[in-house]
Amino acid sequence: MRQYIQDTRTTTPYTEGTVKMSTNKTDTSKNQGTALIVVDVQNDFVEGGALGVAGGKELANHLAKILTKRVLIDSFDRIIFTQDWHVDPGDHFSDNPDFVDSWPVHCVAGTHGAELVDPVKKVAGEIENATFVTKGMHDAAYSAFEGVTNHGGLSLEDTLKGMGIGSVTVTGIATDYCVKETALDAAQLGFRTFVWSNMTRGVTPETTKQALEVTLPEAGIIVV
Repeated sequence: MRQYIQDTRTTTPYTEGTVKMSTNKTDTSKNQGTALIVVDVQNDFVEGGALGVAGGKELANHLAKILTKRVLIDSFDRIIFTQDWHVDPGDHFSDNPDFVDSWPVHCVAGTHGAELVDPVKKVAGEIENATFVTKGMHDAAYSAFEGVTNHGGLSLEDTLKGMGIGSVTVTGIATDYCVKETALDAAQLGFRTFVWSNMTRGVTPETTKQALEVTLPEAGIIVV
């Protein structure tokens, strides 16, 4: 019988340290577990937010709906919800952003903009096999694997490995940034990696197309 770990969510990160991702590819071939990673479906990344992505609210509503389906929940051993959670990310924030390496202020820890969009937040709180990741406290962090989990501040890599997870499916916002970087890191770390493309939304059509049709497949990631 699958054993679920009960988690509680707080409004502050479990640690403000920066996790250094291992550069060594992890052998997960013996791990049979699966995880769904829902990347950054936050108020500042949907319409009306500081860095709103077109279609973000629609995606949030759709994700919330499917995450109530027991057949979906039971098909994954773990559901991961990630959040940008900036405290002082240095030059990641700028009054004159270039929208490549620097951005307007967004997803400040403890603010409404950093919270999950309401329908996703509600569902996430009801999922017993959920794990939460906060990232970017003191630097730019696009990948979920640069964050820390609510399992004692462990890295996502260590958390998944400790749970016997060998395969991940990535969804969320934005396809061409944090979804892409999360998937690339997952594959580099040895996880069999899928991107559920119609459960993502991107910043621009051009960069989204590049990510889904070129960058991710070239890294061995299966786009479905």
